[in-house]
Amino acid sequence: MHSSVRRPPLRAPMIGDIVRLSGPGGMGRQYKRVHGVGIVVLIDKPEDRRIEYEVKWLKSEERMRFNEEDLIIISDVDRQT
Repeated sequence: MHSSVRRPPLRAPMIGDIVRLSGPGGMGRQYKRVHGVGIVVLIDKPEDRRIEYEVKWLKSEERMRFNEEDLIIISDVDRQT
């Protein structure tokens, strides 16, 4: 029997992915209440630092940068239907 629940993809975020913030305890939930979910709008790959993902939050319209482990993909752009 297969579950109808879709699991988040096990890959790095891509531009266009809908994401939410992960975090210890209730931090992610509290953040979601204020900012909602976000969309990855930019991927910065500097040579001397880790990759950063710029997210535009849909509720607050703020833009912020995060590392890969800070984000959970809710809906991915490359999912086949």
